[in-house]
Amino acid sequence: PIDPPELFATMAALLGERGPPVPTVDAEQFRSLAEHLGAEAMAELAQLFRATGREAVERLCTLADQGNLAEAAQAAHDLKGMAGYWGAVRLAQHAQALEQASRQGDLVRLRALCAGLGGLWEETMTEVERGVA
Repeated sequence: PIDPPELFATMAALLGERGPPVPTVDAEQFRSLAEHLGAEAMAELAQLFRATGREAVERLCTLADQGNLAEAAQAAHDLKGMAGYWGAVRLAQHAQALEQASRQGDLVRLRALCAGLGGLWEETMTEVERGVA
């Protein structure tokens, strides 16, 4: 079966185009998280997300460059979880596609998806930081 989010993420990485509009951050999920945690905790967690998420992105792409599919799959899974917690929809979908490419042994697709990951990460953090400001 075809997974539309994965298909669009792969197409975006390979073609430099975007699929149907998907929010960078789910506003409702983000708002709910902020209400639950409060402003101070949200700001602290955003700083932690920036640090740990950036490391996860860099590690994932390094593993892809090294051809280490097993560890890349785990790193993508971890990134997907972090993104999901914040409601970072596009990043979570992209990480899911990275995880699937790793698990399927598709190194070409994994590396193509990594090529667009840094920009998506920065876009996501801009939205998260705007939301906690």
